[in-house]
Amino acid sequence: MTYPVQYDTQYPDRFVRWKLVIWKLITSIPHLFILAVLTFSLAVVVPIGWIAILFTGRFPRGLHQYVAGVLRWWTRVQVYMLSMTDEFPPFSLSADAGPTGRNGEIRSLVGGGLLIGLVVTSCAAFASFGGQHITREISYQRLLARELKAEEASATVHSGVVQLSEAKDPADAVFAGLIRPEAGRRFLEFDLDIENQRGEGEVIAVRTSSFSLRDTTNDRHDPVLVLVGGRVSPAAIDSGQKATVRIVFEVPQAADPAELRYNVLNYIAKPRVGETIEYEFR
Repeated sequence: MTYPVQYDTQYPDRFVRWKLVIWKLITSIPHLFILAVLTFSLAVVVPIGWIAILFTGRFPRGLHQYVAGVLRWWTRVQVYMLSMTDEFPPFSLSADAGPTGRNGEIRSLVGGGLLIGLVVTSCAAFASFGGQHITREISYQRLLARELKAEEASATVHSGVVQLSEAKDPADAVFAGLIRPEAGRRFLEFDLDIENQRGEGEVIAVRTSSFSLRDTTNDRHDPVLVLVGGRVSPAAIDSGQKATVRIVFEVPQAADPAELRYNVLNYIAKPRVGETIEYEFR
């Protein structure tokens, strides 16, 4: 019985050792890039063929040859990458296309290297823009005594300026009429002055999930209350505006704060990746 799809590859006597992994991977990148586009196109082509089969009982010859060509191209690249052959595959859907020559392989190597460089550069640019991480070491006792200078506790981010201005430990009496800590625990309050220096239409979103506290036992705590200019979060700070954000945590009596983290989120029409500010207490 002859199956309608046949797969055949010749067994070479020897393989080129130095092409084994890195060379074949890089030279295959342009193939994979083009094949990704062609495979996506099958999501349109194949349903059209199905509809034609439904009404005519035939798969249009041109579409059939196109789908077969994409599968053929994929197979050639897979055989090359799996080192079943050292023959560099052609950039072609045709069944009669021969192996690409040495010049084509070199051009593909250069193209693959350029694509890798583009991805690495884009990731680095994305990390530098959206993944900024700022750390400030703060004397906790000086913070409680309000003896810190503004530059010691300030951080400039893409959206503006953030300053840790005050802390209250314990803060139980401040919120006695609203909430009470559980037995064996106490409230801590940290005040952040946040100024939005971005252009019109861009706001800083402040959420409870934007903050976290790690104590000296290495446990992490989420806020029990966040007030933004007197409003309960979530809230937003408009461009050109400044607000004091009061963050309240509940921690064990025996634990002291070790690190306050704030994930800054600034919005235009949709969320953008924010920066992270960490205040480390000593």
